Amino acid sequence: MRVPKITLADRFRDPRNVDPIVDDKVLRGAMIQGERMILDDAAVRLLIQMSHTSPREMRRMLDQIVVPERPMWIEFGSKVMLQERVALGVGLDPKDVANRDPEARTALLVQPGLDDPRELHSWCIEDADEESWEEMGKVMIWPVGLVLYPPDPHARRGASDAQQRIIWGYGKGTDVSPLVGRCSNIVTSSKAGRLGDDGLKLMATELSGWSRVTVAMLAMLQTVVISGEPVRAPGHVREGGRLQPRLASRHATLQVPRRIRNVAAYATRKLREAAEHRKRLHEVRAHYRHLGHEPRAPGWQPVMIGGEQLWRKRIAGHKRGDASLGVVEHDFTVVHGPR
Repeated sequence: MRVPKITLADRFRDPRNVDPIVDDKVLRGAMIQGERMILDDAAVRLLIQMSHTSPREMRRMLDQIVVPERPMWIEFGSKVMLQERVALGVGLDPKDVANRDPEARTALLVQPGLDDPRELHSWCIEDADEESWEEMGKVMIWPVGLVLYPPDPHARRGASDAQQRIIWGYGKGTDVSPLVGRCSNIVTSSKAGRLGDDGLKLMATELSGWSRVTVAMLAMLQTVVISGEPVRAPGHVREGGRLQPRLASRHATLQVPRRIRNVAAYATRKLREAAEHRKRLHEVRAHYRHLGHEPRAPGWQPVMIGGEQLWRKRIAGHKRGDASLGVVEHDFTVVHGPR
């Protein structure tokens, strides 16, 4: 796996590299406190393949993914992503893709909702191109993000077919009814009120289909993508004028048996099998959930960990799932020390 000398996370960490108009400290804090991954090229190609599926199949994936308990930053090469989209015939100009800097990277930042942890917030951060900046080496935060919602038969968020097609990236004539009420746009706090309705529609159209990439990525992390131990590249980068050690990231690689020819179908089947396992009654141990920013929801307590200000909440042990589908039994070995 080819590893970049300086990750997009390291560049995003320095506020001087980010457009100050679109800069958002909350997103940077989520990236630093969350889990960071670098996706290999084979996984990127599968990501784009799995994101190009029907609304009905996308709904199945959406219902089966698990919202992570902490923020996740997944970055990958921009050029290989665009090349796969060209191979699938999605309308990109091959010349524009060929001119894309091979070192440019794109990141998916996902985090649970502040008020409802069942929600999933998704943001796109990427290296800016020459058309966006007069100088290279800058990072662009898309000011429009997404909220993916849990199932709610009464919700009509962005319910019109036109809005849903823009959000999910489907063309006219596609039945998007399976996805109605499951996703809407949000705006970064630093950009709120500045885009206007026309600007919001333009940015949402430009980001069309990012919702499908988000769902497909989380589906892959549950099935066919394996991440290793955190690795920190040698050297330092500047953050706000100070030298800081580079951030540690996990290398995430595609793990599929060689005999498998249709990798996308294999990953989809594995996701369904994992979903059936999760639906059975099982025990969830008590644990703490940590966030790098103060939530608006009650029950969170401030703590200092490693010199960082965090907020934590204790989640009590509980049962989850449907006993009628079966019960997952866990075997534990208790080791006692000297008496």
